[in-house]
Amino acid sequence: MPVDLTRHSLGWTLLMFAGLTCLFWLRSVAAPLPEVDALSTQMPLGLWIDRLGHALPLWGKNLCIVLIVFWNSLLLTRLVSRNMLVLERTYLPFILYLLVACGLSFGRAPLAPYVAAGLLVSAFDLMIGSFRRVVVYAKSFDSALLTGLSILVYGPAAIYALLLPCALIIFRKEWREWLSCLTGLCLPFLIASYIYWGLGEPFPYLGQLWLQEIQDRLAAPFYWQQTATLLAPEISLFGRKGPLVLMLMIWVPLLLVSLAALAVFFSRKSSMRTRPYKTYLYFIWILAFSLILLLTPGGSITDLPLLAAPLAIVIPAYFNRFGGWHGNSVYLLLLGTIILYNLILIGS
Repeated sequence: MPVDLTRHSLGWTLLMFAGLTCLFWLRSVAAPLPEVDALSTQMPLGLWIDRLGHALPLWGKNLCIVLIVFWNSLLLTRLVSRNMLVLERTYLPFILYLLVACGLSFGRAPLAPYVAAGLLVSAFDLMIGSFRRVVVYAKSFDSALLTGLSILVYGPAAIYALLLPCALIIFRKEWREWLSCLTGLCLPFLIASYIYWGLGEPFPYLGQLWLQEIQDRLAAPFYWQQTATLLAPEISLFGRKGPLVLMLMIWVPLLLVSLAALAVFFSRKSSMRTRPYKTYLYFIWILAFSLILLLTPGGSITDLPLLAAPLAIVIPAYFNRFGGWHGNSVYLLLLGTIILYNLILIGS
């Protein structure tokens, strides 16, 4: 009987999740990446969370990240299953989310982006859950509220505020739900601004912090010009130094598989039911905003937990369509490059 690695059981998935987590944890101890300056430290909740992360020992910080990543993986896997995004049951989002969110950055990335990713994944799940025959104000309001809260944790997450109109159009929300979502999005900022105003700061203080953070991000050198971001530190690989080879090995397969998954989606969209079609389309928009965030001049490993969520939803469509040796080969390539990257860092 042929073995299909992309359709493994829940037990095998959890075993792989544990094994990969141990590998990333060992990498963070044996060969920690350089510290990354967290832009989230300019936002109030991000500042508090990052201070907490720095105060914790490395194992405590790693444990917090593992728990957040596990919860996000669980939500994304349930979302794929409940909304029938693929034709067969799959646990691939568990592994794909872990690979992207932790494969390159585990151990030295600030804690705040992982917390923001947890809030946003829950927000995405709630927004999809609000798609019903009857109006459900609570879920769409809570989704917008969590999105607004994530901005206070990690300033660049503000780009997902632009996702809100896309979601409301895709799921055909009425004006009352637009008003409810706008209120939920602004509420965390209004409450925090009121608190800071009571402490003697000007009322638009948080807006000033956010604008300054965005300016710093846009004025920063691109990540391939930095020494402590996406694929640093420089290591020797196949006789070459620098991150270029590793960048190609890791990101080119992810890009090609994502494009192939999108092609699969658009080729069968006419035969899809309304709910899975709209859900998948929603995550395509999430992927687009996540890529915009990553490709800004200040894009860094702190953005990878945000990018991991849409990739974990989009990519399984490819593996569901192409199984057997073809799917196994691509899956092993994706898995192998991340493992190789971590093993080389441990041995360097």
